[in-house]
Amino acid sequence: MKKLLLFILVVGIWEIRAQITINNSILPSVGDVYNYAVDTVSSGITVTASGGNQSWDFSKLARHRTTSVKFVDPASVQGSASFPGANLATAGQGQNSFYRTTNKNLELLGVFNGGNPLFGGANVFDKPAVILRTPMDYQDNYEYTTNTQFAISGAFVPDSLTMGLKVDSIRVKVRQDVSVLVDAWGQVTLATGQYQTLRQKRTTSTALSVEAKVPILGWFDVTQIASGFIGRFLGSGVSVQYVFLSNTSKGEIAAISTDTTGAVTQVSYKDQLIGTRDIEGETGAIRLITPIVLDQLSLSNISVPDGIYSVEQWSAEGRFLTSNDVFLQKGTETSVPSTNVHSGYNIVLVRDRNGAIHWSGRYIRL
Repeated sequence: MKKLLLFILVVGIWEIRAQITINNSILPSVGDVYNYAVDTVSSGITVTASGGNQSWDFSKLARHRTTSVKFVDPASVQGSASFPGANLATAGQGQNSFYRTTNKNLELLGVFNGGNPLFGGANVFDKPAVILRTPMDYQDNYEYTTNTQFAISGAFVPDSLTMGLKVDSIRVKVRQDVSVLVDAWGQVTLATGQYQTLRQKRTTSTALSVEAKVPILGWFDVTQIASGFIGRFLGSGVSVQYVFLSNTSKGEIAAISTDTTGAVTQVSYKDQLIGTRDIEGETGAIRLITPIVLDQLSLSNISVPDGIYSVEQWSAEGRFLTSNDVFLQKGTETSVPSTNVHSGYNIVLVRDRNGAIHWSGRYIRL
């Protein structure tokens, strides 16, 4: 009996020592750039059960696309006036995110959608979303909720979604309840190296409510009718993501996204083989002319060198839709088919023969 107790004690001590504690050295700062590759097929990748001393081999993942996050001074991007408490920001395609870093945490204060025709303006969270807490240990957990609301011009909403009534505007309220649990620890293997990590299980429940403003009559709840349409752009329901973090590198080492059945939909992972330039491309190099109800896009080439390019279209969730090889010539417009593209936000990438991204943009298909 004494030997058994001693064995259990020794094993317990070994496990505690083998675990890592994530400290505040991984919090981002101005000038940091996180580069990620994304495998949208993720063959052979499954989500393992909770527990310690695990091994995850992501070394054979493909690079179907790439993303990049660059942290900048908030004053350098549009929308900063709405977030006076921010000391960090990221600039994206039409959306800027504003953060506050402390000596322990990274908090998301809200986003500014400057170039978004539907959801433009500042979305300031009533409470900061704690994106990252330190110190972090195995089995730590926390929760947070964000509530945002914004108005959409009635011109963008079909009459069928408002019971035939003429509306001035639509008011959308979005509530997200996020539960974070550090449910596993172990070693992640990438093609670029090995990392000792903690794994976070992030469960996000998103609920939408929609109100329509009718002249003279005021606001009416149209959630049951309109939430399906609005949900195409924002998404609703429950999503689960598994995120791997390590003390030896800022940013996520890897992140597994799953669908409602628990099946893996994509894996993003740290990519040290690309630079920020590969993602950002050239601002204004192409103008996207979007006949959003027809089965084609038009690209007006402003400054991209003449040549054959691959024009890829992706959903906002990162699902590949279609790709076409076209010849782009400066000063001319080129039509690109979009017959397999569904309603909602979509992303366009223009790549050269070497796979480098020369331009990216977004459009909405109704």
